[in-house]
Amino acid sequence: MEVAIVTVGDEILAGDTRNTNAERLARRLHERGATVARMLTIPDDRELITETVDDWRREFDA
Repeated sequence: MEVAIVTVGDEILAGDTRNTNAERLARRLHERGATVARMLTIPDDRELITETVDDWRREFDA
């Protein structure tokens, strides 16, 4: 199973907050046999979030 992880947050992009949720999720998915094919952090922008999720849900299994 190929998966992609999208995290959202201006605070992550600014370096104010570590993206520990994505790290933990990627590790657990890998342990269960999934391949994390892509990981992306995007800003708090509703249109960009919608576009990214719409594009990626066609491209990845989860």
